[in-house]
Amino acid sequence: MNKRIKLLAPAALLLAMLAGCTDNNVPKEGTEYTVVPTPTKNVDNVVEVFSLGCGHCRSMETMLPAIKKLADVDVQQMHVTFNKSAELAAYIYYTAAIQTNGKPSLS
Repeated sequence: MNKRIKLLAPAALLLAMLAGCTDNNVPKEGTEYTVVPTPTKNVDNVVEVFSLGCGHCRSMETMLPAIKKLADVDVQQMHVTFNKSAELAAYIYYTAAIQTNGKPSLS
């Protein structure tokens, strides 16, 4: 009996884990999101709100040039501050942006 439980327990655990991986929870158009008509005209401004400590924001930087080109607008950036360390990072970011006129230095 004990040997049988030792064999069935890992199999049951594996089946339970596989059942958890089969979630097909795809967002539904109209209830969870709406499609914005593509070309978006008359957009006054777009502001990217980001944090220097956020990995998701950092990975978004690779997509921003395509978004800027598609939207055909100037995208402004605004650092968000949630705590003191983010506030210090924002001061450093804005100081560097002012000193370089918003252009990174290649040297």
